[in-house]
Amino acid sequence: MYFSAPVAAFDITSDELPAGDRFCFINRSEGEGCSYLWEMPEAEEETCTATNATALYPKTGTFKVTLTVSNQYGKDSMTKTVTVKESAPKPLFDM
Repeated sequence: MYFSAPVAAFDITSDELPAGDRFCFINRSEGEGCSYLWEMPEAEEETCTATNATALYPKTGTFKVTLTVSNQYGKDSMTKTVTVKESAPKPLFDM
């Protein structure tokens, strides 16, 4: 049996959302016996060690998201960016 270092990979359900919406990151990494570290600077929770992750950013802008995957044979990382846009204003009246 052949074992190797993991290969980091993930998808984002949407890489651009309005402020107040949550980004979802889906792990697509390959490798046996892996541990995961999600790093999401400036998100409400900046790190996560679950297989998949979510992030909510309190301000607008473009932010990096990094997944590092490791096992006893090595580690690998992938970084992507997400963009938080202004949310649509809420009406101040009823119709």
